[in-house]
This record gives sequence, C-alpha cells and structure tokens, in this order.
Amino acid sequence: MALETAELEQEVMKLCKSLETSQNEEHNLQQRVLNLEAELNSFGDLTRANGFADKASEIHEELEGSMDVIRGTLEGLIGQTMLKYADEEKERALLASFNSDVERIYNNANEGMDELSSELQRITISLDTQRSKR
Repeated sequence: MALETAELEQEVMKLCKSLETSQNEEHNLQQRVLNLEAELNSFGDLTRANGFADKASEIHEELEGSMDVIRGTLEGLIGQTMLKYADEEKERALLASFNSDVERIYNNANEGMDELSSELQRITISLDTQRSKR
C-alpha cells in the first residue's frame, strides 16, 4: 500500500508539473496574441490617423491644379509675346527661347508628378503588405 501511495504521489507530481508547464505555455501564448493585437491595432490607428492615401491624393490634385495654372500663364505669355514682337526673326528667336523654358518647366513639373506617383505606389504597397500580414 505504501508503494502504491508513493507511485500515486509521483504520478500526481508529474501531472502537477505538466499542468504548470501547460499553464506557462498558455500564458506565453496569450501574451503573444495580446502583443500582436496591440501591434495590429496601433498600425490601423496609424494609417487612419495619418491618412496616407488621402494626403497623397490631395497632393496629387494640388500639383495638377498648379500645372493647369502654369499652362494658362504660359499660354498667356505666348499670346503677349506674339503680339508684342512683329519682327519675324525676333519672334522666332524669342519663341524658341520661350519654348525651351516652357519645356524645361513642364519637364520639371512632370518629374515632380512622377516622384509623387512613385511615392504613392510605395505607400500603397507598404499598406497592402501590412494589411496582408494581418
């Protein structure tokens, strides 16, 4: 009987140790889940707070508006230049120089739009990657 009691005590001790290990593992797993939830929630708050896509869209619209204003100004200047200079040689030289300036300004504006488009794509890819990790 004493032998059976000793064996039962050992079995109970093994079960208690196993239970304690399981509880520790469960606690660790719960902590990891809570940490992941906190990270996901903070990322969602960050994207909503920063409004990346909305801000990028606003910047894009502002640049497009600026481009329209620049085009209008340049068209007005071309009209003024054509009226002001009657001499064809002078007019050609001025228009060639002016067209070169217009082309440079337009190219600079297009480069800015391309950079903005690339940045928007990087933000979109980053957001999509973060969302897919959830």
